[in-house]
Order: sequence, then structure tokens, then C-alpha cells
Amino acid sequence: MAKTEYDWDIHNPPIIKPHSISKHETLKEYLIRFAKALSPSPAQERLNIDIIDGFSGGGLYQTESGELHLGSPLLILETLKEAEAILNCEREKDFKIVGKRIFIDPSPEANQQLRYYLDQFGYDYKTHNSNIQIIQNDFKSVLPSILQKYTANKQQRNKVIFLLDQYGYKHATITEIQQIFSTLGSRAEIILTFATDKLINFLSMDERIQKVIKSVRLEHVLTQEVIEEFRDASATYRKIHRIAIQYLIARDIIMQSGARWSNVLFIRSRESANGAYLYLHLSNNFRARDEMNSVIWETKNGFVQDAGSGTKMFEYDPINDVQSGFEFEFNCKDEEAVHQTLIEDLLKYLRNNTTLQKTFSSLLEEQIGTSTPAGRNHFAKALAELKDSQEINILTPKGRSRKESTNIDNEDIIKLSKQTRFYF
Repeated sequence: MAKTEYDWDIHNPPIIKPHSISKHETLKEYLIRFAKALSPSPAQERLNIDIIDGFSGGGLYQTESGELHLGSPLLILETLKEAEAILNCEREKDFKIVGKRIFIDPSPEANQQLRYYLDQFGYDYKTHNSNIQIIQNDFKSVLPSILQKYTANKQQRNKVIFLLDQYGYKHATITEIQQIFSTLGSRAEIILTFATDKLINFLSMDERIQKVIKSVRLEHVLTQEVIEEFRDASATYRKIHRIAIQYLIARDIIMQSGARWSNVLFIRSRESANGAYLYLHLSNNFRARDEMNSVIWETKNGFVQDAGSGTKMFEYDPINDVQSGFEFEFNCKDEEAVHQTLIEDLLKYLRNNTTLQKTFSSLLEEQIGTSTPAGRNHFAKALAELKDSQEINILTPKGRSRKESTNIDNEDIIKLSKQTRFYF
């Protein structure tokens, strides 16, 4: 996660900010959960994952208190080693996590430092058969050749995670995201950082700014009307407009990306009130989305959403729905709000579709596709309460009533109860 102004010095690593540490903690937890989720069978001996770090930096930082902190390349390598050890404890056969580890950065100083620390940690990046590759180039320039290799090798079906922790917003755009998903489809996941407030702070109709907006393909949402309303707003309403623009940007990236599922978060910088980053997880694999969602709820790493809490997060309008939205911090209070709102939303949905019978998995995929902050467990808990209150029936694939409402299977059928109570 390289910054352009970092001075890479092997003997004096640059300082990493707290919000970046939070991103690293989330990445570590996700990689461990991801490895466990893709390796359920004790008989499985290998897991193939390629990880491409598009903005890798020098491999080591120091915190504000002077403690050393692993950069994303070493964090990835050490975390996969840890995940491998955890999975080996649970099985008799030797288990390996294999795949490419590609680290990309245009800075010679960053790459020199990364090589030094890879040596210090005992990682082989020099031999011909090493799975570690260091590329001195910018991500945009090198992406086509990386994707071409996947296209040429059709027999290789590894999962591919792209970590695109850019400092700004111009180096990994909708164009690159579309290229990744159009080439790799459901095999790809992207973890993207996009400095929304850096772009919002400079919004104007100036020709140079308009050129930047077009280069990141956001001209359809950052229109003249949106920009002028933001610039003309009072100090009180400018904050609300800022939040609205953040969500316009997030929604547009998702809609254009080619990804079916997403986790949408914002990281608020302690250093600046107008320093928010969009942290976006994109995938075409429902399980990947749900695992990342679980990590977000469990770690509570300073991520927020200024949003509604039910199944239609992006229907929340920060400008017109000031009272119904709130800053969502993934704490116990927010989880209860999610639970109550899900009960209302799901019951309303089923009452509006009284003849509909859906499996739990299809209901999840349909509703979670709208980027709710809820995950599978939240939906299961809400449906269990609706069943216990006799609003719905949950049937096993064989048509029998599910006795334990808290233990819902993906193939269970959800339908409105004939005895459901209607309120007027």
C-alpha cells in the first residue's frame, strides 16, 4: 500500500497511519477465513490462490509509536503461512497453499527495500521456480500482460485476489476493474481503496478537473448539477452532500465493475475531516462476499457506512433521508438495528410476493446483491424469528417443516405462512 510521498529507507521505514493498519488487519483476517472456507475437506491437500498486490510498497513500515509493522507483501506471505499451519493442524495429510504472489510498484527504492526484507524473512524471489515476482512498473501498465497470461493458460483455474490499495483514485479505475472481471469472471476478487474525498475536495467545472473525472469514468455521476449543488451548499449541508457524493461514486463503481456482490465501507481519517477513503470488496462469488462481511463485523476496524441498515442500503438518500440514515459502525447497537430492519424488510418482501417460494440461498443472493451491511448469519437470525412468530414457514428440501429455526440450510424453502398476521 504505497504512498507517492513515502521515502523508502531500509534503516528507517516510513510511518504507517492507523487507518492503514486497520486495512491490514482486515486483510489478514480475510485471508485466513478465505483459506478455511475454500479448504473444507480434510482430504484436500492443496489450495491454489494467486494474489496480486498492485501497490505493494517497500514491505515494512513503522507505527507512530515506532513499532515495526509488516507491509502488504510480507503480511500476505506471513498470513498464508499462518493459514497453512492452522489447516495442517486439522488434518492428517500435508496441506499446502500455493500460487503466484505478484508485487507491483514503480518505485526502485520501494522494490529495493522489499527485496531486502524478503531476504530477511527467508522468502525466495530470485530462483526461476519461485512463486514470488516483483515487478517495477505501475499497475495500469502491467495489468494487460498479467491478464494475458491467464487467458493463455486456460487450464489454470486458480482463485485470484487483486489488492488495489492505491493512495489516490487515478491508478486503479473502473477500466482496470472491468478488465479483471471480464477476463477472470468468478475467479477474481478485488479489494480496492479509492480516495473519494481527495476527488471531492477538488470538484469543479474546471477543464483540468473534468478531464480527471472522465479519466476515472465518473462523469455520469459527477455531473455539473451535482458539483454545483455541492459547491453552493452551506457548511451544514455540504457534509450531507459529501456523503451523498461518496455513495454516488461507490454505487457507480459497483454498477460498472462487472461484480455481482460487494462490501462497501468508508475509512474516516483521523488527520482530516474530509479525508475519507472508499474501501470496496468486489467479487462474483457469494461465499467470498459473506466471508469478508463476517470479518468486517468481527474486527470492527474503524470502518463506517453512512447508510440504512436493511436490505436496500443504496436506496438510502443522504440528502433527503437525514433522519432515517446514520453512521453505521458495525457495533452491537448497529447489529440490533440490522436485525430489526431485516425482519421488517423480509416480511414486507414476502407479503408483496405471497405465492413466492424461494430457497434460502436464492433469497440471500437476491437480497445481498443490493449491498446490505447484513450477512448470511443476520438473514438466518431474522428468518428464524419470523418463523418462531409464525409469520413464515421454513421447509427442508423434502418439504418438512424445519424444527430448529436457527439451523437454516441453503436449500431450505422460505415461504409466507398462511396464518401470517397483517397490520393496518
